[in-house]
Amino acid sequence: MSGKNQKAAGSFIILVLCAFSTLASSCSNDVSSYYPSGTASVVSHYEIGDSTAKSCVITVKVENKGSSKISASILSISAATTTAIYRLTKSFTLDILPGKSAYFDLTVTYASATESLATDGALVIDSYFE
Repeated sequence: MSGKNQKAAGSFIILVLCAFSTLASSCSNDVSSYYPSGTASVVSHYEIGDSTAKSCVITVKVENKGSSKISASILSISAATTTAIYRLTKSFTLDILPGKSAYFDLTVTYASATESLATDGALVIDSYFE
């Protein structure tokens, strides 16, 4: 190979190496940015029932804050009454696109018809999204 061809081959190799290093540096090694992420918050609640049984329906808003869709949500709530604290975990299967929201109703049945939800008694205590 002549000196001119060697120089051209060397330049080509350097060009290819630069292209690969640019491509590699532009790829993200952090795959966690692709995992579904969201927030869950209580937006409303109301009590239903009569003199023999009473329940509280808690509406939770799930907001997709990530760049991937949420296909399933697991929500844990607590409802504090004047006499007890109730906890409930439920799973939901619903596609929530990035930047969008969905609302889920969770019903807690009280042990006594005389109980009432305490002020600020409805809380989301945990959430998981996939």
